[in-house]
Amino acid sequence: MALLLQDDFTRANSTTVVGSPVVGPAPVTQSGVAGISSNALYASTAAGAITWDLGTPNVELSVLASTITAANYVMVMLGFVSTTDFWGVGMYSDNMSLMRGNAAGVWAMHEVAVANASGTKLTASYRDGVIRAYRNDLMIMNFEVDIITSTKHGVRMNTATARADELRGYDSPALDADTTGETVSVVGLEGDPFIPSAFVYQGHDTKIQDLAAGA
Repeated sequence: MALLLQDDFTRANSTTVVGSPVVGPAPVTQSGVAGISSNALYASTAAGAITWDLGTPNVELSVLASTITAANYVMVMLGFVSTTDFWGVGMYSDNMSLMRGNAAGVWAMHEVAVANASGTKLTASYRDGVIRAYRNDLMIMNFEVDIITSTKHGVRMNTATARADELRGYDSPALDADTTGETVSVVGLEGDPFIPSAFVYQGHDTKIQDLAAGA
């Protein structure tokens, strides 16, 4: 795989400037305000969404997620078109979620209950209509989705607390025939892949607030 993006965010603190990566194009802050805190990417004004145009929709993107909780997430975004049109994989301290941004907000379409500590590696990839999500390089989710054509991909954080580090982007490898379109859950969730525990983002920007509002 070819390396398209690399950034360890090792530079001076800033509440408003992300800065250029070691490898790859300059970032664009699509929502909120983003910067650098203690050599990590963060959103000084949340929710912060930052993208890099990598020239292809077929991308594998990874970060180390830190200071995540049951309410604070770091999300890897794939195929970013606008703040209301993107796919993402969010990592909370207690789950990973396949997420979809649209005009109604951000939908969590599938959740897998798995514990994530600070420094857990989150990877999401898209290739040929399939999104795969990995925790520390172990595949957690594998879904057929809408065809992605946008070449912009990035990171979203829903609070000023969450941090992302060690960003890497590669052109995603070809799909294995034995897993194409297969739904995978390493923790043994059963039933419909779009399970009832999924919630609808209603503008509150934390899952707890959404659930309290009846999502």
